[in-house]
Amino acid sequence: MGNQHATSLAWLAGLFDGEGSIQIRKDHRVRSGRFTPRVTLASTDPNIIERVQSIMMQLGVTPHVYEQDRAEYKKVCFHIQTNKRAHVRAFINAVLPYLVGKRARALMMLRFLDSLDKRDVSESEAVFTELKVANRRGGPSETTRETPRTGEDIVRAA
Repeated sequence: MGNQHATSLAWLAGLFDGEGSIQIRKDHRVRSGRFTPRVTLASTDPNIIERVQSIMMQLGVTPHVYEQDRAEYKKVCFHIQTNKRAHVRAFINAVLPYLVGKRARALMMLRFLDSLDKRDVSESEAVFTELKVANRRGGPSETTRETPRTGEDIVRAA
């Protein structure tokens, strides 16, 4: 991996830590509860969204870009997202080494994607609930730091 590519991924991870979202959507209309993974990033700067789109395309991720014009924001907000399992996995694997604030959620998403691949419904439900709690508004954010050698959590603030 080239130095410029690593720099772009680090920039993207930093932006994603602050303005990104990792979600699992559950369709409650379907009895088995069909799950959809999603990574989204929002910005009011179209130049940032264009750069994010370019980096994602280099990763083989085809994102969807849309605008949201809400009067209370006084600006148009641009969103870039992907829902396809393979694309979510590729995106997370690319930025994971550089993530700080959303690292724990990214690892949860990878566990979730693995559970879908294995058709392990109970694990999918468990990770869905775990991520839902982690994404809840109003509560403190969780930070997980891992030791470089063992991968064990050394700091967990909840």
